[in-house]
Amino acid sequence: MKNFRILFAACLLAMATAVNAQFANSSSTSSFGGGAADTEGWQSVKFSYNRYTAEIDGPDCDAVSAFELGYSKAISLSQELPLFLEAGASFFYATGECYDEDYYKGSISMASLIVPFNLGYKVALSDNMSLFPYVGLSLKGHLFGEIEEENEYYDETYTINVFDDDDLEDPWNRFQIGWQIGATLNINKYNVGLSYGTDITELGEDMDTKTFKLSLGVNF
Repeated sequence: MKNFRILFAACLLAMATAVNAQFANSSSTSSFGGGAADTEGWQSVKFSYNRYTAEIDGPDCDAVSAFELGYSKAISLSQELPLFLEAGASFFYATGECYDEDYYKGSISMASLIVPFNLGYKVALSDNMSLFPYVGLSLKGHLFGEIEEENEYYDETYTINVFDDDDLEDPWNRFQIGWQIGATLNINKYNVGLSYGTDITELGEDMDTKTFKLSLGVNF
């Protein structure tokens, strides 16, 4: 939560600074570093590492790592301001320890397709550097998900399909809607970003998920 507050405040500050700078320097000729608005869209390929947390009514899956590979395209929404809609698609894979209590241990593996829609403002920092703070929604479709549970007392191991009602009384949802906030720093054709996201619709009954993501990519 502390990381989220810091990131949220940074994004709001960056967007406010960008709007102020854009109008204050509208008479300049350069589209970067405080000149006329740079309204040209772009495309990106990104690889991300996610710290994925699932808060369950009981044990929490708080030691899960996730990896994401995706494509996005930013479309200009204004001819006068660098306001963009960024959309795309990515493949998401999460794996790690879900719980470790008494004689029980559980590890999760899950794969998903994610389609994000972000609204952001491009902040010109120099001729070859810009900041893109954004906020948006994500559609998530889960392809598969399994929990491997180990009972050390009886020396037994078995696998649960979390989307199958034969394995769980309340199976997890295949489809979710989430939201995210973040910022991307563009340097020449490369980019690095940080974002925080959580659910609007739950993954399962009394089950919320959160992600804190670091991404690296290339713009073209």
